[in-house]
Formats: sequence, C-alpha cells, structure tokens
Amino acid sequence: MGAPYYNIYFITRSYNVAARKFYQEFLFDEDESRLLFFFQSNDAQNSGTDETRYYYGKSGIHKSIKGTAELDEVFAARLADELKSAFALLMNKDY
Repeated sequence: MGAPYYNIYFITRSYNVAARKFYQEFLFDEDESRLLFFFQSNDAQNSGTDETRYYYGKSGIHKSIKGTAELDEVFAARLADELKSAFALLMNKDY
C-alpha cells in the first residue's frame, strides 16, 4: 500500500514499585529486530543498586550481574518480544 513500516531498535523503560526505582534498556538488531542486549538497573532490596546485563548472540548468552538479578535472561527476552509486538501494533497499524 506504500505506507511506511517502522522497526524497533531501542526501548527504554522506567517505573517504580513502591519506593524502588527500575530502569530497563532493550537493544534490537537493525535488520531482524532480534534482541541483542538487555540492561536493568534497580534499587536493591537492602541498599545500593542491582545491575543486570544480558548480551544475546548466535552462540549463546553472556551475563553480567551485579547484586541480584530481578529478571532472568528468558523472561527479559520474552518481555522484549512483548514490547516489540506492542510497538509494531501501535506504529504499523493500517487505518
């Protein structure tokens, strides 16, 4: 139909749960829109900050975790797919 199609490349998300702050980043491959990188920083249960990084590659997943990981690599990938689907639904809707 000649309408542009938009792909997702980067998502940031921040939210609070009670007094705890959460920040997330999702980086997608430009060609296939597949998840390449996930980052989360959040207030720790006790004090300080937890940080989680997942690097998704063709040969597996590399993890870098400081503190406690609130999300595992499977749930992070599932959440990324849900956010990517929501983006596609909103941005690529035919009227």
